[in-house]
Amino acid sequence: MSAEGTPVFTFEWDLSKGTLSSIVRHVGLLVFGTFYEYCTDGIVITKLLPGCLPLAPQGGIPLNEFGVELGRTTKTEEEFNDWVSSQSSNSYTAANYNAAFNNCILFAKRACVFLNIQTPVRWAAAIGVLAGFYFVSVPVAAIFGGGSTSKSAKKS
Repeated sequence: MSAEGTPVFTFEWDLSKGTLSSIVRHVGLLVFGTFYEYCTDGIVITKLLPGCLPLAPQGGIPLNEFGVELGRTTKTEEEFNDWVSSQSSNSYTAANYNAAFNNCILFAKRACVFLNIQTPVRWAAAIGVLAGFYFVSVPVAAIFGGGSTSKSAKKS
């Protein structure tokens, strides 16, 4: 870590095949040579060799925000790993994953807050649109027999 801190990078992929790339995206963070992401498997931690990039999620297309430095943190790797560990046993478990309300963008945003890094405005916009889409799509699907508003239907 330099005097200015350790760089924190975002890696973002379009999961919509170009139709909703500003909204339907997968986001992960690279800090301390380790890639952190949240998905249906829970928090996934991947140590990367220098010069290597994180693997794309299935069907993911890298966006302009691929490998962009968000800022620098003065937190230590140990502090961050302790925080990640506490999150993986509480808020960000595989069972708690929800594409609209508890997703990779929210995890990355919360991680940036812990690291004292400003989060991109696009993340807040995507979170708002995903939540709004969910509230419209679930009742419409239920009307046409394609869904339910029960708790189990809300899990992705």
